[in-house]
This record gives sequence, C-alpha cells and structure tokens, in this order.
Amino acid sequence: MSRISQPELKKYMDRRVYVHIQANRAMSGVLRGYDMFLNLVLEQSFEELGAGERKPCGTSYNSSPMTDADASPLLSPSALPDSRALQIIRGNSVSSLELVDSQKVYQERPAGGAPRM
Repeated sequence: MSRISQPELKKYMDRRVYVHIQANRAMSGVLRGYDMFLNLVLEQSFEELGAGERKPCGTSYNSSPMTDADASPLLSPSALPDSRALQIIRGNSVSSLELVDSQKVYQERPAGGAPRM
C-alpha cells in the first residue's frame, strides 16, 4: 500500500496565490496553511468573477455575525477584504494553484504587539 505524501507547497506559504476550483470558479489570496489532502487556508481572499471583477470573501474570526442589512454589493478590484478573514478551500475541489506574487505577505501584528496565531 502506498503512503500518502504531503504536497510540496512550502514555497507558496505567505505568498499571494490564484486557485482554480471546480465549477469554473477561481479564488485568490495569501496562502496561510495546507494539509496532506490539499485543503487550503487563504487570508485576504477574493472570489475572482472575471472581467476584472472580484468579491471579497472569507469568515472574519474577530467580528460579529453579518446580517442582511450589512451585506455589501460587489467591490472594485482595489477594495481589500478584512485582513483577518480566512477562506478554507477543500482539497478535492482544487484544480490548480499558481503563484501570483513572489514576495511574502507577512501577518499583521495586533495592537498588543504579540504575533497572531
């Protein structure tokens, strides 16, 4: 029986990536984590809608629940999502992953100065 190996994604960690997923959808964001099943964790993530349009997405782990009144329309490409928002993509839906920017994107430090975990 063959042993499952860990995907070689260390070189993509803390860098902006573009992820093609099933159903002709695409996401982009900063890769913050992955596992042996290719489940991905993206921060500062967007759903790429095509024609230069993108929509911020992800679940902010430091905010109150969103109501229908809070829902916003599509934002311009220059708009940024909440930097604490995380998007988890299940590995079996990933078709391909490509590097967008080779520069690392470091996590922000909270006001207290301690690194975020």
